[in-house]
Amino acid sequence: MFDNAMPPFGESLFMDDLSRRITTPSWIQWLSNLGSVVDYSSKSAVVGWSAFTTKSIRYAQHGKVVTVWFYIAGTSDTTGVSFTVPFTIANTAAFSNTCRIMNSSTNAVGLVIPHIGDGVINVYASIAEAAWTNSGTKYAIGEVSFQVK
Repeated sequence: MFDNAMPPFGESLFMDDLSRRITTPSWIQWLSNLGSVVDYSSKSAVVGWSAFTTKSIRYAQHGKVVTVWFYIAGTSDTTGVSFTVPFTIANTAAFSNTCRIMNSSTNAVGLVIPHIGDGVINVYASIAEAAWTNSGTKYAIGEVSFQVK
């Protein structure tokens, strides 16, 4: 893991152990070193799961740019996935990003898209914006950055 509470730079964020990293004390400490990292897990309205095994949503704001790190896992109950953040996403710089997902026991690359004009982050089961399976186990792990109003 990490000897000095910092992830190894140059490695992809979507390595097999990202789910372990984002919830371990050393990863949280590294995020905290970036500035004020807020744990929004208990306040976010998360859609797509009937029960959670993991629900970790953290963000850091630097001026008008916000970065969100998330790891949400559990039992699927709908074909859509989204979660909220306490910001209005500006239309000038909202970027989509890929993420790691598991959809009904199938691992894949998903897509994260901040919804401009509100504080909703949508997560899709593929880069083609596919819907999720509404049963079984699923997770989404990733990060996304956007500009706020």
